[in-house]
Amino acid sequence: MENIKAIINGNLQPWQPKTNLSDDDYYSPELRKLHSIQEDFTANYKIDFGIVPFSKKIKYYQRLIDIDIIGYINEVLNETIDGSENLTAYKLNKAQRKIRSLLVDINELIERKQFDIAVIASKYADFKTDHHHKECTFIFHYMLTAVVRCLLEIQTQFIDTIHKEDILTIEDIYSQILQKTAPDRPQIVKIQTIIMPSLPQKKHKEKADILSFKYKKIQSNISNITDLLDSLKKNGFIAQGTSITDFRHVFSGEYVANPIRWTGGKSCLSYFIKLLHNSLKVITYPGDSLWKVVCTCFVDDDGSQFEELNLKDQKKPKLKLLEIERAANLLK
Repeated sequence: MENIKAIINGNLQPWQPKTNLSDDDYYSPELRKLHSIQEDFTANYKIDFGIVPFSKKIKYYQRLIDIDIIGYINEVLNETIDGSENLTAYKLNKAQRKIRSLLVDINELIERKQFDIAVIASKYADFKTDHHHKECTFIFHYMLTAVVRCLLEIQTQFIDTIHKEDILTIEDIYSQILQKTAPDRPQIVKIQTIIMPSLPQKKHKEKADILSFKYKKIQSNISNITDLLDSLKKNGFIAQGTSITDFRHVFSGEYVANPIRWTGGKSCLSYFIKLLHNSLKVITYPGDSLWKVVCTCFVDDDGSQFEELNLKDQKKPKLKLLEIERAANLLK
């Protein structure tokens, strides 16, 4: 995890000045250069940090951290494919020791630098004052959360090889490794997978039954999905707690277990889909009903199902028209 190590005690420490440019001028192009990587595993946990990133610098560091975490989990799993029990035990032990060490280092730095998460978690937080310190607070607490998630994911992937007495919960990780209590509000949540009972006459799921969209550039420009997620969150179109894993499924052609909560109104959702499918032509869908797919991938703000005909017949929104167009254009 070279990026994370560099953030802790190397040339990526966020309090170090990078250039004489403003932070936005420096980090915006740097952020665009970072391409997200695909998870080679079925995620069991997702980060629900609960605080919206309030600068390009934070988004840049978030992506660096996410790239490191996903890459490391992929690496550990790939190294143990078809390996012996001894090799698996060795790799697992090595990974756990490495992650524990990182957690301790990150936590010590948080305490030494007085990065108090309460300062940015409050609904009354003012990000204009002491902006630089609050950015660092966000970055290090997000990094701590991401590394905790990494330990949980690796533990789950090797659950059959770990003695049940050695399996750690989130509370165990905080109390036994970090020597403090876990946050009152869970910042990592277990992904609830809905298992649909299979019908006796169908042994394989038909492609037309997989009700999600397929982004045409999913292989070459997957980072566009992350940019779209950030834009929709920023402008209040989707729930702030939406994870990149759940959001990516909507555009992957795969089964959507956790529909995205759309908070921007039916007219904006209808216009957004029409832009992607009719105007930009960047998504495809299975079957013969576009709006059936939409109603499978998205739910209303209160969690209720949309009606296909009602969505289809929505007029162009009068408010936030430019914002939804800018968001859609991120998938061009």
